[in-house]
Amino acid sequence: MDGTRYASDGESDRLSCSTPRNQVVDKPVVDVSKQHVHPNDAHVKLRTQIAIGLSYKGIWGKNADGLYVHENAKLKPIHIDTNSTLKDLKDAVYLALNLSRYTYQITLRFFARIWSQYESCDCVTDQHVKLFISEQNLKSIKHRSPLFVDAAPSVSVLYDEIKDSNWQLQGMLCGISLSRLASTDSSRLESRSESNTDEDDASVPCNEHSKTLDRPRKKQNLSNGKVRSIYRCRICEGDGHNKRTCPYA
Repeated sequence: MDGTRYASDGESDRLSCSTPRNQVVDKPVVDVSKQHVHPNDAHVKLRTQIAIGLSYKGIWGKNADGLYVHENAKLKPIHIDTNSTLKDLKDAVYLALNLSRYTYQITLRFFARIWSQYESCDCVTDQHVKLFISEQNLKSIKHRSPLFVDAAPSVSVLYDEIKDSNWQLQGMLCGISLSRLASTDSSRLESRSESNTDEDDASVPCNEHSKTLDRPRKKQNLSNGKVRSIYRCRICEGDGHNKRTCPYA
């Protein structure tokens, strides 16, 4: 044994909150004696610590102007912990979901573990996790994102249970891998002219992927003499003119 004491059955029930008994996993018990506890606190509040690490072919970080930049190994990766504010958390999630304009693989990891902190502390908690998952519409990502958590079989389960406030991230490590995360920059979309495009057969984005279409990979001549552009969705690899080619629609 490594000397780490794990929670007994009774302690597991206490730590797991609303997690069903059959989903409880062994969690290291926090040694609160080494934590600073306010004398007015009747007991230590168990909260969730969240850390977000972003990495792919380099490191994201902030430059001197406070802007997120890439390809500078001297910059520290964004790290969210219990000293971070809700704005820090939102900024990191926004970066992960919206600022990748290349087809590199991004790994967004949530490191969650039991942490004691003050009730009034302006820090990241499991409530914030529920908030940004809802605000950033992670539900649309769940179908294409594997989840590496023993206690939850899929991102769908994770999202639904957090949304319904039936599950708390405690003592678990999970990761969401977003491959070929598409750009939200509308300037990358090829503008179409109504004069030379058949509106009935015009290029239609995949469902909920309207901002992820790459530049036209080819032109198609229609029987009526008009020309339409065929786009490829960089998320599902399907042709944007046909919603049925998108397996995530």
